[in-house]
Amino acid sequence: MIAGDRRASRIVEAAYRWAPTDEAWLSGIADAASALDVGGGVAAYIVALRGKPCLTARAVSGAAASDVDAIAALTSSFSPRLARAIYEPTEFAGNAAHRLERLVAAFGTTRTEVEDRAGCALPAMWALIGGDPRRRAVNVAVFGAGRVTATDPYPKRRIARRLGLVAAHLGAALRLRDTLAPPATTTRRRAAAPPAESALRASGRVAVPPAAGDAATEAVLTPSGRVVHAVGAAVSHRRELAAAVQRMERARLRRTSDAEALELWRALVAGRWSIVEIDERDGKRLLLARKNTIDGHELATLDDLERDVVWLVAMGHSLKYVAYELGISVQTVTRRLGHALRALGVASRRDLVRFFAGQRA
Repeated sequence: MIAGDRRASRIVEAAYRWAPTDEAWLSGIADAASALDVGGGVAAYIVALRGKPCLTARAVSGAAASDVDAIAALTSSFSPRLARAIYEPTEFAGNAAHRLERLVAAFGTTRTEVEDRAGCALPAMWALIGGDPRRRAVNVAVFGAGRVTATDPYPKRRIARRLGLVAAHLGAALRLRDTLAPPATTTRRRAAAPPAESALRASGRVAVPPAAGDAATEAVLTPSGRVVHAVGAAVSHRRELAAAVQRMERARLRRTSDAEALELWRALVAGRWSIVEIDERDGKRLLLARKNTIDGHELATLDDLERDVVWLVAMGHSLKYVAYELGISVQTVTRRLGHALRALGVASRRDLVRFFAGQRA
């Protein structure tokens, strides 16, 4: 199987690979995404969306640091509401200029005005975005080698929507990192060079490795899918967790095509857990089922799964995509969404989007 056949699933594997700092984590993602290069290199970066929007960490592979500097300047010039709209998760690798032009128009301005205010132009790029627009987003940027207009499609169109499934995993992996090390408050701009690890430790931004005995781990499994330990809700979902581990191992061992690997490796299991790998001191591999819900705590009238369905649908995602991200069936998504709409007194999905536009303001 040639390397290009695994370019999407390799990014997923990099996303779930533990790293002590955001910069080290992004570096692995950027290296894995280098197979997407169309001539201008790639970059991966994290955007803080609480308060003043800003880039907090970055990594590049074959790309000019100045391109990421321009993205940082533009992001810092956005209002919080515009930034949350810009950095909502995508279902495919999309033209960044088209996204910017479409969204700023809804805010009564133009791309030219935004770029003038920031003092720089948006680089020619396509963007793949995951995360939570209320908190943090992670973006993989694929830069063009020359001039790119707002109407130019992604050059690797055959895998553009497959990459949207990668975005679901990027968002899930970013949430996992936040449970291991809550992000520190950052300044509006930061230098391109990553800070020393000692400084990160002082600010609390060095992640603690996930462990079998920590509070966020609800099940421990072997690579064969055998459940070694389970507590809480994981006890009644042992079969689903075992099946998820077996699917992931099949994908990891390169026994499938890239498209099938992504289909096997869902972002969540039963809308609740992410599966992460650790190596024990004796060299054995273990898989941990860690709590990793989207945390739509603002909707107290709904249960956890209904809140997650509602948040994802309100971002404009298709029901099939929501089912993929949560690791549940489309029928379950439809049923949970219908109950949530009735509980919220909202008549339709379109009205739900309007409802949550106010929630995210």
